[in-house]
Amino acid sequence: EDGNDYRETSPPAMNKSVDLNAHQVRMILHYLVGEHEIGEADRKKHAHLEQEPSTTYIKFFYFTFCALNFFAIAAKTGRKRAPGARTFVNIIKSYGKANGPDIIDMINLLKAEKAALDNRKVDKAKDLYNKAILGFAEGKFYLMEAIAYERLGLALHRAKDANGCETALLTSLSRFETYGATLKVNQLRKTYPCLFKTEQ
Repeated sequence: EDGNDYRETSPPAMNKSVDLNAHQVRMILHYLVGEHEIGEADRKKHAHLEQEPSTTYIKFFYFTFCALNFFAIAAKTGRKRAPGARTFVNIIKSYGKANGPDIIDMINLLKAEKAALDNRKVDKAKDLYNKAILGFAEGKFYLMEAIAYERLGLALHRAKDANGCETALLTSLSRFETYGATLKVNQLRKTYPCLFKTEQ
């Protein structure tokens, strides 16, 4: 009947794919608004869904944000390593060997995140962030471009590069606004009020 819930009438495998897709959306939202610990707790709670059938793209982006979340937690807590990210980075790399999506820009972003945990490697991280940004821009992948600019800005902040940090974060804000990520725009303005109050 028309009033039936979609999950009640779909095949079990499709239901699981819908579950993972919804879980992926939650993971991305937690990541965007800086709720990294909550995102990781949610991932652990629903880890069984990672083995369920789904599309290549849903799994690819889900695992990418799992890895990004681990790097963000490590950076936030001042750690120089994010061992929890390794498993997901290896899974992401495997997609590039099986006719999956083009992964080079994502890999550059993840490599940048790893390098950025060590201030001695900030130049390497900056180069990798910029490579990822260029690739995302050329591919019109604006959400990931905005994320890469933000992560670059935060890495430069930790490296005490105030001018570079400001430029990257202002560009990130502009890209998120263009993409329509209102929650993220609000989070950036709330987190960095002094930076954004005069950017008009």
